[in-house]
Amino acid sequence: EIVSEYVHADVAIINDEDETTFVTFGAGARKMNAPEGMYKRFEISMSASKDTLTDKQTFLIANELIKISKFPFRNNTWLGPFHTINASEEFSKEFGFKYFVFDVLSEYDNSVVILKCVPVYESEHEAICSTQTGSIDFLEKYYDKFILDDSFNANSESVKHSINILKTCKNKKIVITGGIVELGKD
Repeated sequence: EIVSEYVHADVAIINDEDETTFVTFGAGARKMNAPEGMYKRFEISMSASKDTLTDKQTFLIANELIKISKFPFRNNTWLGPFHTINASEEFSKEFGFKYFVFDVLSEYDNSVVILKCVPVYESEHEAICSTQTGSIDFLEKYYDKFILDDSFNANSESVKHSINILKTCKNKKIVITGGIVELGKD
């Protein structure tokens, strides 16, 4: 970047045997408007198959990540797990992806976290949003292990609902529960 809007961001491009990984650096210099207790600083990572990338596509990915790194500042918001934003028209035209879904690669703490940016097709996005298990199906496609923390404001109905959704998972499931305090009068 020569002229920076909101925050200066660059992209490191790391090649290994099978894939190219793109990581922004610079976005973490500014705090997002995140909810209390959530991380405020971030960088973004995206990986692509090394065999199929042209120089133009490499540039497009790097440029898209720089644009995404400014999104929370331009919109006075934050990016977090499972947040979704639209891909640019140019990116969509080149790769076919319509959206990006985010997940955290590093631990939540007061330092900079790395957000994994996963490009998704419109049909994948519709599947994620259209059913109760869409997010689970998406997670199982990209991760062999994940944690579903549904403990905040838990009550007996929400716990039953979560267990029913977990039953649809193909992977091994482990359920850890705490006390359910919102039982009401019944």
